[in-house]
Amino acid sequence: MEVQQGNILSGETITQLKTGMSKSQVVALLGTPLLQDNFRSNRWDYLYFTKKGRTASFKKNITLIFKNEQLTSIKN
Repeated sequence: MEVQQGNILSGETITQLKTGMSKSQVVALLGTPLLQDNFRSNRWDYLYFTKKGRTASFKKNITLIFKNEQLTSIKN
């Protein structure tokens, strides 16, 4: 059985992220972030994890940093 959790982060989708995008544009592209720090509202973390069987697994995450409601940094 395959188990998926988080936001699906395909390479195609991630390449569409551009600095200068607004928060609403990022949400339209990736959905709401899995983790959003209440103390640092300028940081959003997107995580995706899939596991097939007992051994095969895949994990991907990106951190987005915003300043003045615009995307300034993308960290893989």
